[in-house]
Amino acid sequence: MIVLNILIVASIFFGVIIFILRKLFFTDSASAVNRLYEERQRTEQKQKELDEQMQRCEEQSRKLIADSKAEAERLRNELLTKTENERKEILAKAKEQASELTQKAYNSADRLKQEVIKKIDIKAISFAETILEKALDASAIEKLNESLIEGFIKELPGTDVQHIKEMESCDIVSSCEISEKYVKEIKKILEEKLGHKVETKGVLDKSVIGGVLLKFGTLTLDGSFVSKLRETAEKIKKDKERE
Repeated sequence: MIVLNILIVASIFFGVIIFILRKLFFTDSASAVNRLYEERQRTEQKQKELDEQMQRCEEQSRKLIADSKAEAERLRNELLTKTENERKEILAKAKEQASELTQKAYNSADRLKQEVIKKIDIKAISFAETILEKALDASAIEKLNESLIEGFIKELPGTDVQHIKEMESCDIVSSCEISEKYVKEIKKILEEKLGHKVETKGVLDKSVIGGVLLKFGTLTLDGSFVSKLRETAEKIKKDKERE
């Protein structure tokens, strides 16, 4: 009987111990499962946050790449525009310089041409003077001189004298003394055209060769042989150019 009681007590004791152990084990297991579940939730949340952060980084990267491309294109266009403008400026300056050089060359050539023509005219006049002196005697030269003076007097009434309107004195320049008759005719025509008295003075100048020059200070009415020779040479030159 005593053994039976001991067995009963032992069974109850072991049952209580097992119950307590199972209780403790179940509590620890539930706690561990809860911790695992919580840890999983935290991990999933972190993964979600990490995914969101990665997505934001990817969007920022795409935006940065797009902005960089746009900025690169803008800089490229600015560079192309600047280069084109500089090219146009360089071309414009080059054209301007070329035009200036061409104009200078043309002016130089024109001046040289005028100088050559002037020298030719001077030589031609000197040559004509030499021919006249050698080919004509004094009587013939005198007649040529008178013919030129008479021709000048005939043309004088139709000459424009507006630029000498205020002049009151005149030098009658010739290669030799001219008759008083011619002086009076010239004086009369001038006074009629100018509308006031004109003082005249005879001046000898061998370079005139023939004919007469009327000098009003720095202004001149040219009826000399040299002038006629130049006019004739110019007319011949123009006629040749038109052929």
